[in-house]
Amino acid sequence: MTARRGKRGIGGLIVLLVILIVLGVVLVVDNGSVDRLIGRACEFVAATLSGRESGASGPVSKNKPAPKAKPVTKAKPAAKPSAKSKPGKPKPTSSANVRPATEAPAHVTDSPGWGVARYALPSGSDTLYTLVSREGRYVVSYDPRTRNSRWAAYVLTRAEVGVKGTTRATTFVTDSRLVHKGWARSSSADYTGSGYDKGHLVPSADRDDNRTENKATFIMTNVSPQKPGLNRYVWKSLEGKVREWAAEHDSLYVVTAGVLVEPKGRPFKKIGSGVAVPELFYKAVATRDGDGFQAIGFVIPNIDDCNRDYRVYAVPVDSIETLTGLDIFYLLPSEPKYDKNFWFR
Repeated sequence: MTARRGKRGIGGLIVLLVILIVLGVVLVVDNGSVDRLIGRACEFVAATLSGRESGASGPVSKNKPAPKAKPVTKAKPAAKPSAKSKPGKPKPTSSANVRPATEAPAHVTDSPGWGVARYALPSGSDTLYTLVSREGRYVVSYDPRTRNSRWAAYVLTRAEVGVKGTTRATTFVTDSRLVHKGWARSSSADYTGSGYDKGHLVPSADRDDNRTENKATFIMTNVSPQKPGLNRYVWKSLEGKVREWAAEHDSLYVVTAGVLVEPKGRPFKKIGSGVAVPELFYKAVATRDGDGFQAIGFVIPNIDDCNRDYRVYAVPVDSIETLTGLDIFYLLPSEPKYDKNFWFR
């Protein structure tokens, strides 16, 4: 519609120009005036067509579609700062410098005179409760729950059984190490009127070279409740036989204690301030035999009327391991054999 109006305007201007020229020719006789009139008319028409004259409208361009806007790219969300690790269980300390419970603790194997004695140490015990008696040259694994030792381990040699340099001590004393650690402990008073003897684990007669080592066997961590019929007869006889074997075979590895596993779920009988009474006692003995080893065990009931012949209680060491959960003589270079004829010739 706008384009048509523009064309009609141009036609009108041309007609007007023609009229002006004709009038000029008729009314004015001066040729110069006519030329000037025609020139002005031409300038007017040209100005009108070019849009330079005031009030003139320029050529109308068709409206072009607006360029499509580029899609706005959504800014990627900034990376969330890494969240701090939530507090949780602490990572376990590297075990590179921690000895497992199945190894002899350093304070045992690094002690003077314990070069070969480590073969007597059982595994399966918490080394936290492993106590060394340097004076008595033995080691115990103490159980505060029962106020007994799970095992006592030592080496007995021919030289030791061949010397008696002191008389037997008579006074039992509380282990001062337990007092320092704050662990439950037994005392001599717990046995008073109980009907049980203070039975040695490491016998007094196995450590009688001097007064100091003999007194070390009278510490209460080396004692468990034993019925008199056990302590004074068959147990005492077995201890004497072990010394004979030491004299014969030069060196013995010995592990002994009460069985501190509650039988068939029954709670232990207790005496005094809470000292558990084992129902069974065991002793395991090993020695070298040529290129290998021989071992024998004994499991004896803690009763008054037990058999006085210790030989009827002889068993493979495996039987003791089943009862106690320990791995006895596990550090020996080879698995010891069980041959009763080796021990009872």
